[in-house]
Amino acid sequence: MRFTPAELAAIREIFFVSSSRQKFASEEEREKFFETWTGYYFKNCADLILLDRDGETVRGYLMGCADSTAAKEYYSGRLKSYALFEDLFSYFPAHLHINVSPAARSQGVGARLIERFVGILRERKVPALHIVTSPDAANLEFYRRNGFGFEVTRPWGSHSLLFMGKKC
Repeated sequence: MRFTPAELAAIREIFFVSSSRQKFASEEEREKFFETWTGYYFKNCADLILLDRDGETVRGYLMGCADSTAAKEYYSGRLKSYALFEDLFSYFPAHLHINVSPAARSQGVGARLIERFVGILRERKVPALHIVTSPDAANLEFYRRNGFGFEVTRPWGSHSLLFMGKKC
């Protein structure tokens, strides 16, 4: 899938305004951060990048991967925590990365994107998906409301990470 320059700019803007990390030592470091979190999807799963629009305005995006095990090689050198829940990938093989513009939150944008992604996964016979977040993240209730009822918390360094799964 090809994205217009305006769509790419909107994805970047939503990504950075939604990120927990806001400061970077250089533009190069900022670009590397963006690449770490989005590069695999653009290179390998562009057909699973979904946009929500209000007219021409991109209000949110979902970047999906139908096979987390296949993505392991890419992420192993970029996200050290990626393999922490690898034993659960066979049960919840797909994963997603989602962000919604602050101005469009609480309007059903994220829920619609997840619903569309689940529909695609069903068509592809993928049985379930997951996300990984922090156990104290502000978005936990959003994921729970959207059917992510399976939860496993594991220690990671000085904090913990939470794996949340949903059947398709």
